[in-house]
Formats: sequence, C-alpha cells, structure tokens
Amino acid sequence: MRLFQYGAAALIAALAMPLVQAQERVPALKRQPIHGAPTICGRKIEQFVVLQPVDFTPTDHFSTDPVHAFPKGIFLPVSDDADGVFYHAANGVIVGRPNPPYEHELQTGGVYFSKTKPGLAYAYLGDGRKPSEKLSVGYERLRKEVLQKFLVAQAAPSKKTNTPKTRQ
Repeated sequence: MRLFQYGAAALIAALAMPLVQAQERVPALKRQPIHGAPTICGRKIEQFVVLQPVDFTPTDHFSTDPVHAFPKGIFLPVSDDADGVFYHAANGVIVGRPNPPYEHELQTGGVYFSKTKPGLAYAYLGDGRKPSEKLSVGYERLRKEVLQKFLVAQAAPSKKTNTPKTRQ
C-alpha cells in the first residue's frame, strides 16, 4: 500500500513539474514591438541566420514541444518583453507530431532568446510580429548544439546611389 502512495505522489510531482518549469521559463509578460537592434547578453544582435536546416526532433517521441526543426533562413527581432526577445523565422518553423504518422509542416514561429542568460532560448509558435497575439512557447530549452547553428548577422548597409551631377 505504501508503495502505491509513493508512486502516486511521484506521478503527481512529475506531472506538475512541466507547469512549474513553464512559469519559470517565460512568464506571460507584455510584449512590445522592437525598434532597432535589441541587446542580448550585452551584445546588439540585428538578426540571426541559419545556413542549413536544423533538426532537433526528439528521438524518444515523449516531447510535448511541437517545433521540431528550423529551415535555413533569417530570424529577425520583432517583439520583446522584460526578459527576452522574439526572433521571427522568415521561413517559418517545422512542426511535427510525436506519434505516427510523423508528419511535418511549416508554421509561423521563431525563437525566444533571453536578454540576460546566455544559451537560454526556446522555440515558439505564432506571429511574434503581432504583440497582441498569444504565442505558444516550447517547454524544452533549445540544446547547445542547436543554438550553435544560429549565426549572428548584420543587415547589409544600404547602398547610396551616386547620381551624376548635372552641369548648368
């Protein structure tokens, strides 16, 4: 009987843990649009670029995170809250189902980067460009090997057009 009680208590604790982690991860703070390059861990980052697709599909199929990969492309800062910045994936994010049939599709989303904690980032679903839209932020932080694929990029400087001077 005691074994059952301990097992039930452990099960309840295990089920409650993702809820606690979700609250610690990304609190529901008010988002506002980004103007200019945001600062991430003391460094201004205009955009990220991913040069090749990044697949982080969980191998155990027990993950509840719907985002499983990022296609190659640019991630632009679109909104932020007190704790982090939402970088919108211009080419979308790849969403998959953890159970058969393992189908994948592109959806609107991106990556949420902490402003102060290096290496703390989560995939999200939804349109981060719209501050009033509720976003679905993943439960599991992105692994180090995934974040290493994100290269810091600067926007290309605008080219000044040289107009010939006319003689009068």
